[in-house]
Amino acid sequence: MGRPPKIDLDWFPLDCYALSDPKLRLARQEYGYLAIVVYLELLCILYRDKGYYIEYNDQTRDDVIWTIRNDVLSGGKYEPATDTIRKLIDCLAACRLFSRDLYRAGFITSHRAQEQYYKRVKNRKDARIDPKIWILTEDEMRVISPSNPIYLNSFLRAKTELSAPETSLPAAEIPQNKKEENNINQNTLKQCIVNNISLCSFIERFENLFGAVPNIGVLSTARKRKESGLTNEMLIDAVNIAYSNLQKRPAADIQAYVCGVLKNYVPPAAPKITSSIDTSDFNREWIEAVKRHNAAAAREMDDLRGCQDPCDGQDEERTVDSDDESNRD
Repeated sequence: MGRPPKIDLDWFPLDCYALSDPKLRLARQEYGYLAIVVYLELLCILYRDKGYYIEYNDQTRDDVIWTIRNDVLSGGKYEPATDTIRKLIDCLAACRLFSRDLYRAGFITSHRAQEQYYKRVKNRKDARIDPKIWILTEDEMRVISPSNPIYLNSFLRAKTELSAPETSLPAAEIPQNKKEENNINQNTLKQCIVNNISLCSFIERFENLFGAVPNIGVLSTARKRKESGLTNEMLIDAVNIAYSNLQKRPAADIQAYVCGVLKNYVPPAAPKITSSIDTSDFNREWIEAVKRHNAAAAREMDDLRGCQDPCDGQDEERTVDSDDESNRD
């Protein structure tokens, strides 16, 4: 049996100006140093328990207050009463150091606390959050870390569920009930999202170009092409080609068009490897040698033309003499 996934934090950074926050001023004026002590202790409980929130309702309120007293306020001469700590926590929420809406719903959390948690768990592949008590927006998470598992597993998954294309199944494969249909969808999504951890750069490029998250069809096609040997750079090149083509000739369904480009994408041919040896000296020597050879051959031809056979000369003399004798006759 595997170890359960870690959800808490071992440490958290403290802003140098955290205790000078104007939101803390009112609580300090009324409760003095106790406001700082309780505020910091609540942050420690928040990060070490659930990671980014504390359950604070009728069933858990006494436990939280007891933990605060036991950790930092017990045993002293001026130990505050339980009711004082409870009112102080109410004051901290009223000053907006914690989300007032979620405080009324029974949770202690804040935008700053969730932002720190989001940054700390960016390398945890199994990081999860509850969207109902999550404050960070999709744009804020994308700016901080678009490849964060929280963004991919929670928000990207929710958007792919909404934008998933309708598929027609053969009669034999049509689910018999709603539960079976949900199981099929969940299995498809799970397989797709789990494999998308290695497609972060592809997803980010798609969002930057089209302003939307790729749906299940695009993600599945990209995953299959990657399994067939394409790299992330090649997948991004295919998306760039699709975007360039759509600028010239828009399509009704962008997601389907990108799917088609991914399926038919052919990687560019590898550049030819050329020799790095400098052959200029060899070429010059070879040309000079050819010139010398041609010059020698020309001289030989001239010599041959200049040479005459002695017999040929005697024949010519005899011919001339015989012609003269014939003229005399």
